[in-house]
Amino acid sequence: MNLSVIEILASILIILAVVKVIILILNPQIWLNFISKIYTVPIVMTVIGFILSVLVLYFIVNAGISIVEILAVCLFIALLMLTGLANYAGDLVAWIKQQEIVNVIKNLWLYSAMWLFLIIWGIYILITE
Repeated sequence: MNLSVIEILASILIILAVVKVIILILNPQIWLNFISKIYTVPIVMTVIGFILSVLVLYFIVNAGISIVEILAVCLFIALLMLTGLANYAGDLVAWIKQQEIVNVIKNLWLYSAMWLFLIIWGIYILITE
């Protein structure tokens, strides 16, 4: 069976999601212990996440998917995340206020820069094509 790059990326997500769901069903504490360990050094996870996101973006674009299509899928995922996080919005807002929003924004500089790049790229394609 020859899988395309997109099918391979989708398969990776599916496998990781199935493993996570199985762990959460069997013993949620195992998942909590795992994420507690991998997030102990946020800068490491930030760098790993950035590198992996750039690689995935590279593979997706080279597979022929446009930035406009990617951004449309990002809208879907953002709305899906909104659905999942809505119950925790009060806690999240309280946490942001406690941390002071300026500090939160400073800590999200790489994440924000990545989104800004994608948005500018999307605007450019929408205007020029």
